[in-house]
Amino acid sequence: YIAKGIITRLKGEIDFKSTVGKGTTVIIKIPQAHNPPKLNLATDDGPESLTVTGRILVIDDEALNRKVMVRMLPEVTVIEANSGKTAEDILSTDRAFDCIVCDVMMPNVSGIQFYLWLEQTLPELSRKVIFITGGAFSDDTRTFLEQYRGQTLSKPFTIIELQNTINKIMHKDK
Repeated sequence: YIAKGIITRLKGEIDFKSTVGKGTTVIIKIPQAHNPPKLNLATDDGPESLTVTGRILVIDDEALNRKVMVRMLPEVTVIEANSGKTAEDILSTDRAFDCIVCDVMMPNVSGIQFYLWLEQTLPELSRKVIFITGGAFSDDTRTFLEQYRGQTLSKPFTIIELQNTINKIMHKDK
């Protein structure tokens, strides 16, 4: 569903061809952008001409998702963690983060388990967490996200949505 959503937003098409015993071919067609628009971060719900800078911890078990977020944040120092446990290890020695972007659904230490650890260990950083989710979660996860008072983003999200959400976290006390 996530891939189809991204492809549809890009006005593309996705098709499958399958042959028993030979495998499946996935065909994705996305139109070429001839003159991509310049991005303007000014929106009705955010300050004008506010650039995202600083230091962010991105936690996601999927390497491609982490790489995409790094590319979406060219002016930011991004430290990557491939699991909640790796993020805990990083934060045990390095706490200088302006924001933490965390996938909800990860194996072993989930985003929720990481967040509960963060609340107990580094409560000041727990207020800087943005949860990202692609849906398809359990009742416990759904309940947690409904009660979570911080920022969340649903996949797929745009560069502007990510940058504006980070700005809300980084500039809410200023």
